[in-house]
Amino acid sequence: MQKKLRKYLYTAIILMMLASLGIGTVYASNDTLPGDLLYPVKVNFVEEVQGAMKMSDETKAEWAIERINRRLEEIETLSSMLEGIDPKVINLVEKNIQKNNEKLVTTFQTIKEDYNEEKMTIIMNEMKKVNESISKITDSISNEIITNIQETNDELINTSFTMTVTDQLG
Repeated sequence: MQKKLRKYLYTAIILMMLASLGIGTVYASNDTLPGDLLYPVKVNFVEEVQGAMKMSDETKAEWAIERINRRLEEIETLSSMLEGIDPKVINLVEKNIQKNNEKLVTTFQTIKEDYNEEKMTIIMNEMKKVNESISKITDSISNEIITNIQETNDELINTSFTMTVTDQLG
């Protein structure tokens, strides 16, 4: 009887240690920057789980914008800390920005199909802010990435604006 109890006690202790290690890793990853050891945990696990918990298209779009802004802030932080940023780190951040912009575009298309003018206006304004933020850090990100994201966002904004104006006039 005592052996079974001890076995369960050891199992419980091991499970608590593993849970603590996991929670500690997630918490420690919050303030990481591209190139840090725990940065992939932050970007590929923590933020993905947070994104999966977003239910409405509007909150999904807002989360994608938030993630893009976080990546832009990380580049600004790295730029101010270092004389030059490792090209591998810039490539990693560019990929994350592109991935989140693709999610934003997909979500925006869904909102456009549902034709929710209020949501479209909010997201369009946020997309404009993203484009402005990207313009401010052109030295750090490759011009091809910047142009691609800005053109995609501008195209969505313009087609949505045209659609809204046409509906109001018609």
